[in-house]
Amino acid sequence: MRMRTNAPLSAELTEQINHILGNLRDLTKAQCVILADASGQLISVQGQTQEIDPVLIAVLAAADVMATTELIRQIGGRDPGGALFRRGKRVNLYLFDVASSFVLIIIFQTNTLAGLVHTFGKRAVNRLRPLAAEFERRIEKSATITDATFGTSLAEEMDRAFER
Repeated sequence: MRMRTNAPLSAELTEQINHILGNLRDLTKAQCVILADASGQLISVQGQTQEIDPVLIAVLAAADVMATTELIRQIGGRDPGGALFRRGKRVNLYLFDVASSFVLIIIFQTNTLAGLVHTFGKRAVNRLRPLAAEFERRIEKSATITDATFGTSLAEEMDRAFER
């Protein structure tokens, strides 16, 4: 397991996310379970990553989910339920949109039942939704604090620069 994010995650939130992802991996026997934010920033990785680049997978998956959601919106379609299935030669992927905040990526062997992965993936999404809401609240709070601090610092620096 590796954690990496610029987002403000508390230890409790991190622990809850890791528990959900670990449980999902155990239930599905997935090779790897990845959680990224909507921009593709890696949040958590559970499982084997020797044959994949989890950072690249996270970015591409987030872009795929965003592009598909926007494409559907453009043609007046309905949301496909937030799950996208991608078939590979040795492994398959399920991508889940989690409240437009996270992208849940499940990488599993082709001989694993995709329906099983989908079912347990949807359960994990339901468990992650409240955590996504908490994540968004923390980001908004962090952005507000950063904006205020930046504005004050910029004004002070400009005052000093023009006093000379």
